[in-house]
Amino acid sequence: MNGPNDTFVNPDGARDGARQLDAAGAALARGWAEHAATISTLNAASPWGTDDYGKEFNKNYLEGEAPAAGVLEGGQAIVGRVQVLGAIALAALAGTVEVDEAVAESFGGGDA
Repeated sequence: MNGPNDTFVNPDGARDGARQLDAAGAALARGWAEHAATISTLNAASPWGTDDYGKEFNKNYLEGEAPAAGVLEGGQAIVGRVQVLGAIALAALAGTVEVDEAVAESFGGGDA
């Protein structure tokens, strides 16, 4: 079966790719944590001031549905999703290999 609609999976290559995805997710999480901590530290210092105007700015900048809070929350959500890609790829690969081996065993012929 080597037709134009066939799919070939190289398990070792796919495992390597999944490991790379896992490492990329971990690196992204570390980088994001560092940047988010820096942002939090800078904002905690109230660089816009602690008078009424500064407090109002903070309320509209960081609290509730403010843009900065949305960026931090959204960024963390994206990082969380990227972190699981390697595991998802490994699970998909395991399922693919398992099905391929079961088909080969049941119907014979070709490499599993």
